[in-house]
Amino acid sequence: MKLHVASGSGNRFAYIFDQEGITSEDGSRWARSLRINSRQFDGFFILSPYIPGQPWVMKHWDTDGSETFCSNGTRAAMALIETPFSETITCYSNEEQVFLMKDSDGVSLKFPQDQRMGLVDLSIDLPYPYRFGYIGNPQLVILMKDISTFNLENWARALRYNKIFSEGSNINIVQINRLGEASIRSYERGVERETSCCGTGCAVAGAWLSEMTQCISWEFQTAHDPVRITMSSVRNGHWDNLWLSGPIQVEEPIDVELH
Repeated sequence: MKLHVASGSGNRFAYIFDQEGITSEDGSRWARSLRINSRQFDGFFILSPYIPGQPWVMKHWDTDGSETFCSNGTRAAMALIETPFSETITCYSNEEQVFLMKDSDGVSLKFPQDQRMGLVDLSIDLPYPYRFGYIGNPQLVILMKDISTFNLENWARALRYNKIFSEGSNINIVQINRLGEASIRSYERGVERETSCCGTGCAVAGAWLSEMTQCISWEFQTAHDPVRITMSSVRNGHWDNLWLSGPIQVEEPIDVELH
């Protein structure tokens, strides 16, 4: 079986188009097999065929086999299909409606925008300022003065299971470098390690920093390529016109045997 491979700002994903004989019932097992085979993937997607003028449908699994919305993997999938530059397409990724567009930065994604999405007040015993947000998946963002040497992996393993999170949470630590620029590191549930870049984590971090500063455009330096978060506004915890932009890389398809 050939796996298509693409990465969004360093997060690496495996893809199969569902006409290749794989169905969603196989997704969890295949995602777990990627972890067992130690190929350093951050997730697995099954993609429907893309038909111009119709919504594109896909589904993602973390490498522990759990289904979850993933923005970087959804962005990276866009590089596997032929679409005109700057044309926006509608996509349903794990049933979340997003919009995708190839642009000068690589691929941009507009996040879901409904009453489920936004910044939420939670009470957690932490020694740092923090904000929680739901963006199709749960994100805790923590503000620190210096994230470069912080032992994120050991600290986040326990925090991501805090009982206040009904489904667990991704854990992101952020450092403001100057207005409009920040550094970020992310520990992702389901992958259960620090990854190069959590797109949804960057988006929630950008929304929070915008809420604090009124600056509506933030460039985040990740462990890999930088990404940009832009929005029109954040009011009462809810964002408007929230976009993630960043580079995409495509690799040659690889032959695998997954069980």
